[in-house]
Amino acid sequence: MSGREAISILERLLIHASATVQDAMAAIDANSRGVVLLVDEQHRFLRTITDGDLRRAILKGHALGTSLSVAIDIQGKKSTTAPVGTSREEQLSMMARAQIRHLPLLKPDGTVAELSCADLVREDVLPLQAVIMAGGFGTRLRPLTDDTPKPMLPVGGRPLMERTIEGLQRAGISRINVTTHYMPEKIIQHFGGGQKFGVDLNYVSEDQPLGTAGALRLISEVDEPLLVMNGGYSDER
Repeated sequence: MSGREAISILERLLIHASATVQDAMAAIDANSRGVVLLVDEQHRFLRTITDGDLRRAILKGHALGTSLSVAIDIQGKKSTTAPVGTSREEQLSMMARAQIRHLPLLKPDGTVAELSCADLVREDVLPLQAVIMAGGFGTRLRPLTDDTPKPMLPVGGRPLMERTIEGLQRAGISRINVTTHYMPEKIIQHFGGGQKFGVDLNYVSEDQPLGTAGALRLISEVDEPLLVMNGGYSDER
């Protein structure tokens, strides 16, 4: 993409607070990104506006001709941004943590350099699934594991398994199976379906410890290669 084409795309994303709700709707329709970037008179970024924001403004009674400065709470919502030059891996991590699909990259003066989109950044998603073996008792780590499953023990203030999932997500692996047995509720409560971490988690419950091969037999409908790893500090279960 040439510099002129990039500038043209960016221009279709930017909109001023004096523009109307209808102007924003037309801009979103034209840029095919589902968002516009609200900027001030000096082109400094204010916030991201989605089609959902516009829909809610209309439901509140604002007409299509209402200016965005009136229809949208410009100061109330702080959009997630990153400095221009942020790595692709960190961009994905930030979008996953904030549960967003668009990340404005800003210059030092606060103006927009470009808009990063999760679907475009994740073009290197790997065609495989991961399996995290998280069902072990962690007996060699007692008493630390008396009330906490081994994968949930903190390292630097965060569960070890959270760091593992983050590493997989950064590597382009988004589908992760987690085998559980010992205190599975604590793992499930923390990670849920994985959306907060930018992945899709599938839990496989072991009624009794089955070992690596036994646990893998419980995973169904897998056509891709599997990357298998332990969920705790050591390879003991």
